Amino acid sequence: MNSLNHNEKLLLKIFQDILNNKNIELTDNFFECGGDSLSMLQCIVRANQAGLDISYEIFLINPTISYLANLSLYHSIQKNNGVSKENIPLIPLQKRFFLKPRHWSEVKLIPRSAYLNKSTNLEVLKESCKKLFQYHDALNLKFYRDEGDWHQHITRSNENFYFDVLDLKNESADRRNLILKSYIKKQISEFDLKNGYLIKFLVIATHENEPYHFIIASHHLCLDATSHQILLQDISDIYKNSANKNNNFKLYQTTSFEKWANFLSTYANSNEVKKDLLYWRKIEKIESSVIPIDFPNTGQLNLACDIAEYEDHISFDLSKLITRNIPKFIKHVSVLDVLVSSFLFVLNDYTNSHYHLIDMRRHGRDFFANDVDLTKTVGWLTVVHPVLFYVSDKSPLRNRVLDIHLQLGRVPKNGLSYELLRYSIDDNSIKNTMENLPQAQIAFNYHGVIDSFFSGNDLFSFAKKSTGNNVGSNATRSHLLNIDIMVCNQKIQVIWTYSKKFHKQSTISALHKNYVKTLEKVANSLLDHFLG
Repeated sequence: MNSLNHNEKLLLKIFQDILNNKNIELTDNFFECGGDSLSMLQCIVRANQAGLDISYEIFLINPTISYLANLSLYHSIQKNNGVSKENIPLIPLQKRFFLKPRHWSEVKLIPRSAYLNKSTNLEVLKESCKKLFQYHDALNLKFYRDEGDWHQHITRSNENFYFDVLDLKNESADRRNLILKSYIKKQISEFDLKNGYLIKFLVIATHENEPYHFIIASHHLCLDATSHQILLQDISDIYKNSANKNNNFKLYQTTSFEKWANFLSTYANSNEVKKDLLYWRKIEKIESSVIPIDFPNTGQLNLACDIAEYEDHISFDLSKLITRNIPKFIKHVSVLDVLVSSFLFVLNDYTNSHYHLIDMRRHGRDFFANDVDLTKTVGWLTVVHPVLFYVSDKSPLRNRVLDIHLQLGRVPKNGLSYELLRYSIDDNSIKNTMENLPQAQIAFNYHGVIDSFFSGNDLFSFAKKSTGNNVGSNATRSHLLNIDIMVCNQKIQVIWTYSKKFHKQSTISALHKNYVKTLEKVANSLLDHFLG
């Protein structure tokens, strides 16, 4: 390899760390090497923190080091807006949240914990966490009710910081687990929308020879899962520079949550958004599949306290075929295309139908506008939108996958306009129309490579084990089935979440086994055809 310039060296290291691949070349396509939209965000954030100027849109034009390194200019660190004295409009998912009875006091988000290096100076870590509140306005959100309506505003950062250390090293294993469970339950039960903490930083020492567990416990109204990764990266950067006595260090910032919320409030009423109503109303014209249940006519509510999970990973070889080989050798077919297509093929058999209404979840940071950059914005930016899929069983399998790829590509504004038309637009007639559309029974979420963030990170490492449930026990679930798929340790992991009041484990297990067989069939068929 010829001598590299500064930008090329910088981006090469970032690509190698994020993709866990030391054989990356300057002309290699990021997505063909196994990258996805979430790992792309991580690349952009790291590059911009290092001083380059790479946007989401520019990255997509040509996602290679050779292109990006020679385009990138150095930018100044953006400064976030100060404390606002005015109310901030609720964004769509926040509005949905307050519309659902009992949810507001019970739905919490407890992320999977990260391991924290045992040699970490906890006082420096505490100060590093505290500094986050100066950069991310969503960490300072508070909510209040006035004449039946909920509002949010930003408070001063020194009112909202909570940091705690729990030492369990001298406890027996059984007692340690009991104390930890009670501790987590107590921490989230103290969340208070009006006056209390909505974000907590928790350090747990469980064993003398093991790393700490580090948890960012938060209410979903303030943060989503992508926000947690952003915060972990920021804590790591602040900590490293604090330890090195770099007093001039500043975090790179993008559009503030307040600016995004105000933008959405205006954008929701624009003709650009209103014209998408025709697309979303197509859902009401076709009857989609109905998920069979094992315990019909029970009159049971679909509550979080009744959920069960069926979790399994897919073999390394099949995972490699799907996440590495297909993106590398087959243009216009992504990992998501393969995962969704295979799932829909299973649904064809399970429901005896060709039309399937699925709620798709996206990280919501792929919006393009001249003055909006969400790549590092913290908040509940997740976008949830339905897609009505038509799945043929007559055309060749490869054609069916490409057709599903096209159906996903037709979703306007990556689903954002669905939320805006349903929850944020001022026109009540449009709101009512959207509210009365058929609701999906299944939610599908591909999280991408969830451990890629930790590559090259000296402070945190990936902890697979979860630290608690993410919803209150009496919360009403929105779907009969939730399918969560992620790549961890180079293997695809599938989690089926269902209610024991509606489905047997044997049913879910059979669906999963059929799904794995279908994934293998789809992957091999695509590669056999396109590689001859």
